Amino acid sequence: MTTSGYHTLLRIVLIVLTITCLSPSALAAGKGDMPTRLEYRWQHMASQTLVDRGKAYANRDMPDSALLCFSIVANRRFENNKKDSAEWMALARALNNIGALYHDYFYDFHKSQLYYQRALDLAEQHGLNEIKVVVYNNLAALDLLKILLYPDRDTPDSLLNKPKRAFQMGVALNISPSDLTPIVWHLATNVIDFDVVDQIQDELHTYLRLTDATTDSLQLMTRQLCLSVLAYGDGNHSQAIESIEHAERLAQNINHRDMLQLMKFQLLCKAGEDGQALKLIKEAEQMAKERHRDATLLDVYGLQREYYQRIGNQSLAERYELLYMRQKDSLINQSKLVAMNDQGFLMQIDEMNEHAQELAYENRMKERMLWGIMIFALVLAGLLLLLLKKYRQVQENYRQLYEKNLAYLNADEQRRMMMLEQDAQVVEDGGAKLKYRNNAAMDQETQSALLHRVIIVMETSDEVYDNKFDINRLAELVDSSTNLVSQVINAHYGYGFRPMLNDYRIKEACRRMNDVERYGNQTIEAIANSVGFQSYPNFVTNFKKFTGLTPSVYQRQARERGKSK
Repeated sequence: MTTSGYHTLLRIVLIVLTITCLSPSALAAGKGDMPTRLEYRWQHMASQTLVDRGKAYANRDMPDSALLCFSIVANRRFENNKKDSAEWMALARALNNIGALYHDYFYDFHKSQLYYQRALDLAEQHGLNEIKVVVYNNLAALDLLKILLYPDRDTPDSLLNKPKRAFQMGVALNISPSDLTPIVWHLATNVIDFDVVDQIQDELHTYLRLTDATTDSLQLMTRQLCLSVLAYGDGNHSQAIESIEHAERLAQNINHRDMLQLMKFQLLCKAGEDGQALKLIKEAEQMAKERHRDATLLDVYGLQREYYQRIGNQSLAERYELLYMRQKDSLINQSKLVAMNDQGFLMQIDEMNEHAQELAYENRMKERMLWGIMIFALVLAGLLLLLLKKYRQVQENYRQLYEKNLAYLNADEQRRMMMLEQDAQVVEDGGAKLKYRNNAAMDQETQSALLHRVIIVMETSDEVYDNKFDINRLAELVDSSTNLVSQVINAHYGYGFRPMLNDYRIKEACRRMNDVERYGNQTIEAIANSVGFQSYPNFVTNFKKFTGLTPSVYQRQARERGKSK
């Protein structure tokens, strides 16, 4: 296995080991996963703390973790211990928030309405007026969904009456702006659809007054939404678009971002900016498909249908009408909305009891699971140690093989210098230049002399590292014929010209890699090209055959040796 392969395998093992060690916190974030130490701690947290934690998860688009927090609190209503008003309020909020999760993320509107009704019943039983206001508004949101899917059931006026009454009740009870915010959001995001801004102006102005000094990001976003709606009501479309864009920048929740994007499309259409509006709605359609935002996709299809009807493109209007109807049918089937509409506010206590039993079973399995994780972690740790040991052995083998190559190159360099000195002495003594043009068989002395000339050229000429260098050029340099040169090379080396040339080029490549000071910044491919190799894979094959190492391993060993000097 190569060094890079070991590095990859080590990284995989470390990642798996890390995930295994952190798995309790990871498991707590998924719906239906086994319980963990983190979930065990959650079960012993105060109810309001868990509700706040669940809201934080929901704001970060982590609905599964949020649902777990709220479900732990909601199940406490079955406990017989005495509860004060704060505890009942936390339970009612948890039930309401579960309904919101099923509405906004899981599109199970039947369950959503059931949990809203449970929250409302609990609020009425214990006089929790603040949460009653919030639940009224959420039930009104479900009514809005019914008018989208059953447009002949209600009118826009009747749909605004419920959230308006909820807002007025909340102001009379002096509830916090954070509880008023979802009501105002519900009012403001629907008035452009029905073009009835004048009916909610008082509520929007009241909310702006109550949140004048707020620093809460959600309230700041909602304030910009109110300003946009009011500007639209005054006919100031550019100001309305500017405020809605400001709200988009403040949005942290995917549901908010979806709704603001659709409102911006409507405002752009009202302002006559059809080009920008069409581009925006196409982007919204693509994002809704990618994120599986089915309810948002229904709105997107409906808005595009109205857009193409308005500009007179009947073909596209009919296409989006068909897509709208298909999405509507899919949403009805998926969400069990027909059952919700037929049965109304039916309670399904068995579902919550079943959920409580599942949590109890998961608690019993927790210890076994944690032991399994520990054993798995120990096995992985042992495997990691074995891999580290093997990795060190491989590195040591690489180092020894590199040292052998280095010793060979040093000995070869000494031999080369001695040969050059002898050749220089021969020339100094007046040795005659021999010619080897005769193709006839050569005697031993003539063959040795020609071989000596061939080696001198291969050892000293830079032309050897030119990619155009071939046996014809070598024959010219030694003043002989290609047949005789080939014959000498085969007789001496046992192989032909090309393998011999590759060996000399590989030796030179090794020398350059060893010279870190001069060639340390060059890539392997650059060095390969500089010694005459046109094909990088061919260079790698010949390099490994000659040295026993890949070029990358050899270069790394050379650099490490250079640093240690």
